[in-house]
Amino acid sequence: MIKNNNIPIILLVGGKGERFDYRQNIPKHLVKINNKPFLIILLDYYFSNNFKIFLLPLGHKINQYLKFFKNVKNLKNYNLNILNKKLSNFNPNKKNIFLFDAKKNSNKLQRILKTLKYIKNSPIIGACYGDTIDDINFKKNLSLLKKKQN
Repeated sequence: MIKNNNIPIILLVGGKGERFDYRQNIPKHLVKINNKPFLIILLDYYFSNNFKIFLLPLGHKINQYLKFFKNVKNLKNYNLNILNKKLSNFNPNKKNIFLFDAKKNSNKLQRILKTLKYIKNSPIIGACYGDTIDDINFKKNLSLLKKKQN
Protein backbone atom coordinates (compact mmCIF):
# COMPACT_ATOMS: atom_id res chain seq x y z
CA MET A 1 0.00 0.00 0.00
CA ILE A 2 1.35 3.41 -0.95
CA LYS A 3 1.61 5.85 1.94
CA ASN A 4 1.08 9.60 1.48
CA ASN A 5 4.76 10.42 1.77
CA ASN A 6 5.80 7.85 -0.84
CA ILE A 7 5.51 9.44 -4.27
CA PRO A 8 5.57 6.79 -6.98
CA ILE A 9 7.95 7.34 -9.88
CA ILE A 10 7.15 6.02 -13.35
CA LEU A 11 10.35 5.14 -15.18
CA LEU A 12 9.85 4.94 -18.93
CA VAL A 13 12.28 2.14 -19.72
CA GLY A 14 10.26 -0.03 -22.09
CA GLY A 15 10.82 1.86 -25.33
CA LYS A 16 12.59 0.84 -28.51
CA GLY A 17 15.79 2.72 -27.73
CA GLU A 18 16.13 3.73 -31.37
CA ARG A 19 18.71 6.45 -30.67
CA PHE A 20 20.90 4.02 -28.75
CA ASP A 21 23.42 1.94 -30.67
CA TYR A 22 25.17 -0.62 -28.53
CA ARG A 23 27.03 -3.65 -29.82
CA GLN A 24 25.32 -6.00 -27.42
CA ASN A 25 21.58 -6.40 -27.75
CA ILE A 26 20.65 -5.26 -24.24
CA PRO A 27 18.39 -2.39 -23.18
CA LYS A 28 20.26 0.87 -22.73
CA HIS A 29 19.03 1.08 -19.13
CA LEU A 30 20.85 -2.14 -18.26
CA VAL A 31 24.18 -1.03 -19.75
CA LYS A 32 26.77 -0.85 -17.00
CA ILE A 33 28.54 2.35 -16.05
CA ASN A 34 31.37 1.76 -13.58
CA ASN A 35 30.14 -1.85 -13.18
CA LYS A 36 26.58 -0.81 -12.27
CA PRO A 37 23.55 -0.83 -14.61
CA PHE A 38 22.43 2.71 -15.40
CA LEU A 39 18.91 1.85 -14.20
CA ILE A 40 20.33 1.05 -10.75
CA ILE A 41 22.26 4.34 -10.72
CA LEU A 42 18.97 6.10 -11.47
CA LEU A 43 17.09 4.14 -8.79
CA ASP A 44 19.84 4.86 -6.25
CA TYR A 45 19.55 8.58 -7.00
CA TYR A 46 15.79 8.64 -6.47
CA PHE A 47 16.05 6.41 -3.39
CA SER A 48 18.65 8.76 -1.87
CA ASN A 49 16.03 11.51 -2.28
CA ASN A 50 13.48 9.41 -0.34
CA PHE A 51 11.53 7.98 -3.31
CA LYS A 52 10.82 4.31 -2.74
CA ILE A 53 8.26 3.17 -5.32
CA PHE A 54 9.15 2.73 -8.98
CA LEU A 55 6.81 1.59 -11.71
CA LEU A 56 8.28 0.26 -14.93
CA PRO A 57 5.83 -0.10 -17.83
CA LEU A 58 7.80 -2.49 -20.00
CA GLY A 59 7.56 -3.16 -23.71
CA HIS A 60 10.60 -3.85 -25.84
CA LYS A 61 13.15 -6.31 -24.49
CA ILE A 62 10.81 -7.13 -21.59
CA ASN A 63 12.39 -10.55 -21.06
CA GLN A 64 15.78 -9.01 -20.36
CA TYR A 65 14.29 -6.70 -17.73
CA LEU A 66 12.38 -9.58 -16.13
CA LYS A 67 15.52 -11.70 -16.05
CA PHE A 68 17.46 -8.86 -14.40
CA PHE A 69 14.79 -8.25 -11.75
CA LYS A 70 14.21 -11.95 -11.03
CA ASN A 71 17.90 -12.50 -10.37
CA VAL A 72 18.23 -13.09 -6.61
CA LYS A 73 21.75 -11.68 -6.60
CA ASN A 74 20.52 -8.41 -8.17
CA LEU A 75 17.64 -8.17 -5.69
CA LYS A 76 20.04 -8.48 -2.78
CA ASN A 77 22.96 -6.43 -4.14
CA TYR A 78 20.80 -3.51 -5.25
CA ASN A 79 18.33 -3.55 -2.33
CA LEU A 80 15.29 -4.27 -4.53
CA ASN A 81 11.82 -5.46 -3.66
CA ILE A 82 9.50 -6.60 -6.46
CA LEU A 83 5.94 -5.45 -5.80
CA ASN A 84 2.78 -7.44 -6.46
CA LYS A 85 -0.14 -6.00 -8.48
CA LYS A 86 -1.78 -4.50 -5.40
CA LEU A 87 1.56 -3.00 -4.29
CA SER A 88 0.75 -4.42 -0.87
CA ASN A 89 4.18 -5.93 -0.19
CA PHE A 90 5.84 -2.50 0.02
CA ASN A 91 9.06 -2.41 2.04
CA PRO A 92 10.10 1.09 3.24
CA ASN A 93 13.75 0.05 3.45
CA LYS A 94 14.06 -1.08 -0.17
CA LYS A 95 13.66 0.19 -3.71
CA ASN A 96 10.18 -1.13 -4.49
CA ILE A 97 9.79 -2.07 -8.15
CA PHE A 98 6.55 -2.81 -9.97
CA LEU A 99 7.00 -4.26 -13.45
CA PHE A 100 4.27 -4.89 -15.98
CA ASP A 101 3.88 -5.45 -19.70
CA ALA A 102 2.66 -2.21 -21.29
CA LYS A 103 3.06 -3.81 -24.75
CA LYS A 104 5.74 -3.18 -27.35
CA ASN A 105 3.88 -0.69 -29.49
CA SER A 106 2.72 1.64 -26.73
CA ASN A 107 4.17 5.14 -26.77
CA LYS A 108 5.32 7.08 -23.69
CA LEU A 109 1.93 8.63 -22.98
CA GLN A 110 0.16 5.28 -23.33
CA ARG A 111 2.65 3.68 -20.93
CA ILE A 112 2.04 6.44 -18.38
CA LEU A 113 -1.74 6.07 -18.72
CA LYS A 114 -1.50 2.29 -18.32
CA THR A 115 0.55 2.82 -15.15
CA LEU A 116 -1.96 5.18 -13.55
CA LYS A 117 -4.43 2.38 -12.82
CA TYR A 118 -1.95 0.94 -10.32
CA ILE A 119 -1.41 4.24 -8.50
CA LYS A 120 -4.80 5.92 -8.90
CA ASN A 121 -4.96 6.95 -5.23
CA SER A 122 -1.65 8.81 -5.30
CA PRO A 123 -2.16 12.59 -5.13
CA ILE A 124 1.29 13.18 -6.68
CA ILE A 125 3.27 11.05 -9.10
CA GLY A 126 6.56 11.49 -10.90
CA ALA A 127 7.57 10.37 -14.36
CA CYS A 128 11.04 10.14 -15.80
CA TYR A 129 12.64 9.01 -18.99
CA GLY A 130 14.66 6.01 -17.95
CA ASP A 131 17.82 7.37 -19.51
CA THR A 132 17.99 10.75 -17.80
CA ILE A 133 19.53 11.87 -14.54
CA ASP A 134 19.95 15.39 -13.20
CA ASP A 135 20.68 17.12 -9.93
CA ILE A 136 17.20 18.19 -8.86
CA ASN A 137 16.29 19.72 -5.50
CA PHE A 138 13.25 17.50 -4.95
CA LYS A 139 12.48 18.88 -1.50
CA LYS A 140 12.25 22.45 -2.80
CA ASN A 141 10.25 21.53 -5.91
CA LEU A 142 7.79 19.34 -4.00
CA SER A 143 7.31 22.12 -1.45
CA LEU A 144 6.42 24.55 -4.25
CA LEU A 145 4.11 22.00 -5.84
CA LYS A 146 2.24 21.36 -2.59
CA LYS A 147 2.05 25.09 -1.84
CA LYS A 148 0.45 25.86 -5.21
CA GLN A 149 -1.69 22.69 -5.09
CA ASN A 150 -1.14 22.02 -8.79
